[in-house]
Amino acid sequence: MTIEAPAPRSAASRRISLQLADSAGVGPSVIGSKAANLADLIQAGFPVPHGVVLPVDLFFQYVEANQIIDSGSLPVEPILSDDVRDEIARIAAKFGDTPLAVRSSASDEDLPDASYAGLYDTVLGVVGPEALQRAIVQCWGSAFNDRVVSYRQRQGDQGVPPVAVLIQPLVPADAAGVAFTMNPITGNRDETVVSAVRGLGERLVSGEASPDEWIVTSHEALAHRTPESALTAPQARQVAELARQVEAHYGTPQDIEWAISGDELKLLQARPITTTNLIEPIKPEFEIPEGFWRRDAGHYPRPLSPVTSSFYLAELAEAITDGLQQFGALIDRIEARTIGGYAYLRMVPPGGKEGPPPPWYILGAVVRLMPSARAMVKRASAAREQDLSGQLIERWWKQWRGELFARIDAFQQVDLASLTDAELVKQLEARLTLLRDGNRIHFQLVVPFMISVSEFAIFCRDELGWTPRQAMDLLSGVSTMSTEPGRELAELARLVSESPDALGLFATDQVPSLSELEAVAPNVAMTISRYQQRFGPRSLGEDLIEPTLGEHPEFTMGLLRSQLGQEYNAERVTEELERTRAERLDHARRMLRDRPVKLARFDKLVSQALRAYPVREDNSFPTYQAPIGLVRYALLEIGRRLTEEERLDRADDIMFLKIEEVRRAFSETDDMATTVKQRRGEHAWALANPGPGTYGPDPGDPPDLRAVPSDLRSLMDAILWFIDHDLDTPVPAQGDGLSGVSASPGVYRGPVRIIRSVAEFHKLQPGDVLVCPITSPVWSVLFSSVGALVTDTGGVLSHSAIIAREYGIPAVVATGTATSTLTDGQMVTVDGTRGVIEVEQ
Repeated sequence: MTIEAPAPRSAASRRISLQLADSAGVGPSVIGSKAANLADLIQAGFPVPHGVVLPVDLFFQYVEANQIIDSGSLPVEPILSDDVRDEIARIAAKFGDTPLAVRSSASDEDLPDASYAGLYDTVLGVVGPEALQRAIVQCWGSAFNDRVVSYRQRQGDQGVPPVAVLIQPLVPADAAGVAFTMNPITGNRDETVVSAVRGLGERLVSGEASPDEWIVTSHEALAHRTPESALTAPQARQVAELARQVEAHYGTPQDIEWAISGDELKLLQARPITTTNLIEPIKPEFEIPEGFWRRDAGHYPRPLSPVTSSFYLAELAEAITDGLQQFGALIDRIEARTIGGYAYLRMVPPGGKEGPPPPWYILGAVVRLMPSARAMVKRASAAREQDLSGQLIERWWKQWRGELFARIDAFQQVDLASLTDAELVKQLEARLTLLRDGNRIHFQLVVPFMISVSEFAIFCRDELGWTPRQAMDLLSGVSTMSTEPGRELAELARLVSESPDALGLFATDQVPSLSELEAVAPNVAMTISRYQQRFGPRSLGEDLIEPTLGEHPEFTMGLLRSQLGQEYNAERVTEELERTRAERLDHARRMLRDRPVKLARFDKLVSQALRAYPVREDNSFPTYQAPIGLVRYALLEIGRRLTEEERLDRADDIMFLKIEEVRRAFSETDDMATTVKQRRGEHAWALANPGPGTYGPDPGDPPDLRAVPSDLRSLMDAILWFIDHDLDTPVPAQGDGLSGVSASPGVYRGPVRIIRSVAEFHKLQPGDVLVCPITSPVWSVLFSSVGALVTDTGGVLSHSAIIAREYGIPAVVATGTATSTLTDGQMVTVDGTRGVIEVEQ
């Protein structure tokens, strides 16, 4: 190993330390690139904290005095000259009890072609001469760490880089983070990307926290995700403006670090955006398979992460196929795969060939003659005779539900960080097994729901002339799991409103943290912690890349603040739904009183539907939401360890490996960084290029089943009715308003709030009309705050519709274009009874 000689310094510059504000023009060869940039920015008038720099001369003295090059190791008791020790003591005395930030400032970092971001050491919260000396020595020693050596070798650099040390007062940040004046995902120069966390920016750099992400343009600041709720929109614009001013100063796109303390915004660092900062979109290689494929945008609106797509879709397809076939459904199999990054499904008919169905009389003959079709008829008849639907529902309540919750509770007790690598991989496998078991149970329960609810609704249509929504009036109010998170959130809001200290915290512009609440209202904080623990593993999406509720307590705190002032009365809603059910039931029986056979049939169907209806929402948490969250936790712990080994740059890079690559991560030394970079690029391309709704020729209308045996025909009628009403075709607009499917009755007037993903939940205000593409069960936490619901897609049996009915709010689904037609703040009247949204001009 060689050491680079320092550049000659003038007599005026040979002081032991230099004031940062007086060092503009001194240059990176003397004070390192970081300090040189900040000195220049101070002179240009930017809000940089003043400080002191120990120039690179002192680093060379330290290296030579301790014979580091010859010994190849860092000293346990470093040798420092008396004048250096005296200077350190003088600096410490100058700052007194003020906590300091001590940062390395190497001559080769923060350059256009090499950032060295995060490789050299920074020590925060330093107070006193002894701590300051240790921090300075640590910064000097970081020039020899494996990360710096490896990075320099990749850059083609040899030797040890000169390292200066920058000493500044630590900014007591309320929020901190980074900002890029060019979108690092898309390369868009018109977008500034702001990442923010609460408190010190070290939480972001270290990977301890997942940041808020804002996209700021010349006309708006849009929050893409806000797990920390660290910034308001005006603050995000202020940070972006600072970053753009730095870019204008240097004439090239910049990556800055910043902090907000009180009303002051401080600039902590600035460097050019390097090619390593950018994720270049890369078009993945993919083939369009044969057959008719429909995109599953309802469950997977974004491209799937590589780790999820590598195993999960195949398991889902197998579970769906098994669930349908046990009832004798007239299908060969369900297939699922990603095309261009997005999830697509295909239903393969008996015989495996797609195309227009045969005429009804030929289909009837085929079903009776083909051995595989005869087996389907036999299973369908047996399922009905043995009441397989009832058996499975009973098994859910009496066995599966309790077993799954017990397994989930056991996994929550495991301290992943304490496991060995081998134990951690074994724990991952156990959680994957839970997820696989949960999905099998989930899809065994979907078919009973399909059959029971669809047959009931079809009877109501044929015998009573009811619409699907009118039929659902008889079932609304019995799916209590749909409303449980929202009901408990409303109870938390009541507790906060009864505590003046807690209410005072929530009355500020910033959403309080749980620790801040604990300091003034410990009992309220404890209740919120129990809420977090109970619902914590709930995944916020159906992809392992999506965070859980438990990872972001600030997310719950933000929802809680939105809940304050919104009087959601669960008992009143329950009473109204019960009254509606009773009125609808009485109306139906009066219509059928002169037809006793039909009335008996109606009573049986009502009973079966009421038995099955609650199961759909009740099983979502233990069968897949919590298992997805638990698998994610294990993956992130593996990612954290691989980051410590410098095989990944950040823990969530693990989501860009395939599950088999994760399994062998500790036993092999694959080039993970290159793989992750490639797949992040492909993911970025997919985000910018959403797949079409379908691929392949549409086989057309479903077959005419009139000649099929009755049990199989009833099953397929129910399945097809369910598919039509779970994901209805968007309704064309009428006049100046929007039209859709009537999903939940009632009329409500209020302002529009467009929420495209869980990252935008913080935008919702009490009484808003929630307008979104579609909702999943986890969105139920919002419904106690909204006045009405409007969606682009969905149907009367979609999660969106079911949850809206349970909360008693008007809902119109399947509008097709609500999120692109309406705008935030626009006043609308939502008529959930007629399926119409009237827009005020």
